[in-house]
Amino acid sequence: MKKLALILLTFTFIQACGEKYKLEITGNVKQESTSVYKKMYLYQLIENKLSKMDSAVIDNKGDFQFKINEERNGVYLFGPNDMNTLPLVLDEKSTNVNIDIMDVRVVGSDYTVSGAEESQKMAVFAKQTKDLRDKMQAIQKSFSSMKDQESFAKAQAEMQNIQSQITKQRDVFIAENKNSPALIAVLGLINPTTELELLKTLVSDLNKTIPNSPFIKSINESLEQIKNQISDQKSADKSRETALPNGSPAPELDFPNPEGKNMKLSSLKGKVVLLDFWASWCRPCRAANPHVVNLYNKYKKKGFTVYSFSLDKDKERWKNAIKKDGLTWEYHTSDLKQWQTAAIGIYKFNSIPFTVLIDKKGNIVGKNLRGEALENKIKEIL
Repeated sequence: MKKLALILLTFTFIQACGEKYKLEITGNVKQESTSVYKKMYLYQLIENKLSKMDSAVIDNKGDFQFKINEERNGVYLFGPNDMNTLPLVLDEKSTNVNIDIMDVRVVGSDYTVSGAEESQKMAVFAKQTKDLRDKMQAIQKSFSSMKDQESFAKAQAEMQNIQSQITKQRDVFIAENKNSPALIAVLGLINPTTELELLKTLVSDLNKTIPNSPFIKSINESLEQIKNQISDQKSADKSRETALPNGSPAPELDFPNPEGKNMKLSSLKGKVVLLDFWASWCRPCRAANPHVVNLYNKYKKKGFTVYSFSLDKDKERWKNAIKKDGLTWEYHTSDLKQWQTAAIGIYKFNSIPFTVLIDKKGNIVGKNLRGEALENKIKEIL
């Protein structure tokens, strides 16, 4: 499901009929000395690319002002660059909009909006969930410093509790905003794999709210892609079970490490090996790394090790992630081809993190095991 986050978090422009009108957007952004921005931009998605529609200079007090003399109806992205934005819904009633941003580094985390009703709803929702999201990030950052399984398990349980609270707030927001464009604020909080029916319901609501628009057309196309990806993943799972059943020899991997030296998976025969497919840009992978580190430290003296294969493209980001996450085992490999890597065809996976557990004889004994199930299996075959 590698593309789902991008599909769900991208907002496209809604065309709307109406007379041209003057639109003024004013506001203030709190700058940080480490990241001072000079301008704010209003973006529109055109042919799957973000295009700058308007811009405003940020003065030395953090104030900015747009004066737009043409129609600007639609859903836009607003921020200092195309990687740091918040969603903004404008219509013919939006003539004097004010946006105050509390942290320019993450503009969509804590901000207020007035003069644009749907945008105001989304800003309120972002503020309601901010503390919970901050707590989640703090726990994730602490993973690399955890040395024992008990601390890791406690942190995981705390994260699950926070996620449950966010989900509850999301569901309340959905219930209070039926048939509202503001529902786009929660699209990124839906797991298509486990909540496909909820996603279908939201798309149905948006179809009623903004029918025949490029925005809803894009959402419908995204939903079809998601359905197809879920179907493809189920097919891939069946294919993998047929091609790589438990008990079968683990196919060879022979790829370079960060220094350019090729490292063969077969050279680890005689050890219990966790083959771990991951990437520096993959959040679930990075969140799982502390557990892998804990397993390695706990069982390495008993004959357990890890062979990591990264779906990275940038070598420096890959190397930095290895160092930052404390992945101290020797076997780190990648061909730096991301989803074009030959490893995908060999091990039949289409999402990461993906793991294969291999016994001392070099045979597969488990696939995509996680948490307690993975540790129990390691203990069993050791």
